[in-house]
Amino acid sequence: MGPRRMGPPPEIAFVTMPREVYDKLGLTADEQTKVDEIRKKVRQETRSLMPRLQEGQEPPSQADMEANHEKAKKLIDAA
Repeated sequence: MGPRRMGPPPEIAFVTMPREVYDKLGLTADEQTKVDEIRKKVRQETRSLMPRLQEGQEPPSQADMEANHEKAKKLIDAA
């Protein structure tokens, strides 16, 4: 098993869900917009906890990375 990857999640379709999910849940257009807004806010908040390093910048400690990962998990779970 390789090293545990820390840092921001890869760029994926994180803000909007596939149409099939909305259809299966029976969400209205307004509800879909609200879900997308919540997901966008959570994505911004979690990415702020795990910024990309600039050249020459020291990476955060393992303890800080784990703490930020736990904060991100709580934000996602709450959303």
